[in-house]
Amino acid sequence: MVIGRHESGEPETATIRTPGGLNVKLLSLGAAIASIRVPTGDGPVDAILSYPRLRDYLEDRYFMGSTIGPYANRIGHGRFALDNREYLLSRNESVTGHCLHSGETGLHRQCFDLQLDGNDARATCRTVLPDGAGGFPGRREIVVIYEIVNDLGLSIDFHVATDKNTVVNLTNHAYFNLGGRIEDLEISVRSDAYTPVDHSNLPTGEVRPVAGSPFDLRTPARIGDRAFDHNFALNNRRDELQRAATLRNPANNLQLDLFTTQPGLQVYSGDNLAAPFTSRQGLCLEAQGFPDAPNKPGFPSARLAAGQRYRQRTVYAFSS
Repeated sequence: MVIGRHESGEPETATIRTPGGLNVKLLSLGAAIASIRVPTGDGPVDAILSYPRLRDYLEDRYFMGSTIGPYANRIGHGRFALDNREYLLSRNESVTGHCLHSGETGLHRQCFDLQLDGNDARATCRTVLPDGAGGFPGRREIVVIYEIVNDLGLSIDFHVATDKNTVVNLTNHAYFNLGGRIEDLEISVRSDAYTPVDHSNLPTGEVRPVAGSPFDLRTPARIGDRAFDHNFALNNRRDELQRAATLRNPANNLQLDLFTTQPGLQVYSGDNLAAPFTSRQGLCLEAQGFPDAPNKPGFPSARLAAGQRYRQRTVYAFSS
């Protein structure tokens, strides 16, 4: 269900750009990124996967380029406890019974107020989630700011304020391919550990070293036929903006360096993509808090207290 669909039947759009630099198309629906065109020596390359038509985003099943929240990733069995009270959420994963990306009315289905901020390089997206929306407590004011920095970098700033204690975890769900096939891309992740999952893709609560496992991406490796849908515990101990991952297409030398203040990075190889796309046509690098953290005391806390403000930043820095 699309919340507050525009009269035209299509999401509103805005484009931010810098002369000779990035060209980024944004949507009001889901505060989504619809394209990132990167200049290269052989002409501009769209670095992410996009629907062919704007109206296709209205029926999106893949969270394509969207802002995800108020809680990204999974919350086990669609429930969590906070301050001795249990909250029940939309269990939109029918097979597992988990809540994925905050259910059917998450931020990816909300229409944001989308405004350019006085120049062509920055845009602000705003929306409000009422208390109880999606089962989560608190009236939450959501602000997502996109800005082109250093000509070839796209920064995303996430801000949330709440009037009740709640849980928050925001990310962006762009599918990167850097103009090629993800099997041919090289990836590295600055992480010494990951969070193993059970048969339903829910973290077990363990944080396990990547050494000796298929999840050791500390040195660049070709993706090939490896499948990922896992959270990596980033080597970021100070909540500062630090490089978390690098993705490179050897065919055109286009490279993405991802910087973030977040503690985790969900790497998803897009295996469940289907028409109008094909499986594994794009790779998600979702900088975020840990999945199911409200139910895993050993994970970094996702609690946001009333009157406090959630602030996180992610930067996609391109080079060619």
